[in-house]
Amino acid sequence: MTSSAVSLSQIQDFLAQTPPFDRLSEAALASLAAQCQLLGYRTGQPLFEREKLPTQIAVIYQGQARLLGYDRRSNRHVSLRLVQPKEILGWAGLLRGIPCETAIASTDAIAIVLPAEDFFTAIEKNPTFGEAFRDHCSLSEVFELLSLELQRQADGTTNLKSITQQAWEDATVVNLPNGNKKTPELAKELADDRNLARQQRRCRRLSHRQPLIFGKCSQILKSRRPQRSPLGRFPGSLRIHRRNPNRSNDRNHSLGNQAGHNI
Repeated sequence: MTSSAVSLSQIQDFLAQTPPFDRLSEAALASLAAQCQLLGYRTGQPLFEREKLPTQIAVIYQGQARLLGYDRRSNRHVSLRLVQPKEILGWAGLLRGIPCETAIASTDAIAIVLPAEDFFTAIEKNPTFGEAFRDHCSLSEVFELLSLELQRQADGTTNLKSITQQAWEDATVVNLPNGNKKTPELAKELADDRNLARQQRRCRRLSHRQPLIFGKCSQILKSRRPQRSPLGRFPGSLRIHRRNPNRSNDRNHSLGNQAGHNI
C-alpha cells in the first residue's frame, strides 16, 4: 500500500487495530481520525527532539524510528530501541509537560499524527483510553529520570540503559492533581518516603537501596522489591509521580513545527 493512496477510512481502520485506540467507540474513533494527518520522514530525520515539547503524538504507520535517550553524564545520546508500526510516540512529554523523547526515522517512515489539543481532549472524554497513557510510563521518561539521579550521584559507571530497561518493565505511575496542593494521603506518603530515605543514608550497609529520585515533573520513588533485586543500586518496581501539565498554552501548538512533510 502506497502512502499516497491512504484514505481517512484506512487511517481509521489502522487506528482501530492499534492499542489503545481500539478502546474507543466507533464514533469516537471516527472523530479522532478526522483530526489526524499523515506526515513523512526521511531516514535520519527527527520525529521528536528531547529539547522541544511535543506539539502532537505520532503513531508509526510505515517504516521504523529509533528511540534515543540522553545520558547527562556523558552528554551523549544512547540508542534505546527501534519503534515499529502501531507504536506511539510523543505522549509522555505531553503528559509530563516536560519533553523527554528523541526519536529519529531509521528508515523512510510515515506517521499518523494527532495534534496535542485533540489528544488531550480524547483522553479526557474517553477514560479507558486515557488510562492507557496516564497509568503507564514511557521508556524515555524512566531513562531521563534515572539519568538525572546518576548525574546527581556523580556515578559514571552504572549501565544506565540496562537499569532503565529493567525498571521500565515494572514501573507504575501515580498521577498527581494540578497545582501544588497535597492531599493528606499524598503528604503522608511523601513524608514516609523521605523518612525512609534518611534511614537509608544513615545505614551504610544498606547503601545499595537508594533514596528518593527526583525529577522536575515526575518523581521516581522508593522500590518495593527485595534487597537482592537484579537492578542493584536502583532496585525493583519504581513508582513515578506525574503531575498533570498546565495546558494554558496548548492551543498555541501548531502541527507545522514538526519536521515531517505532508503526505
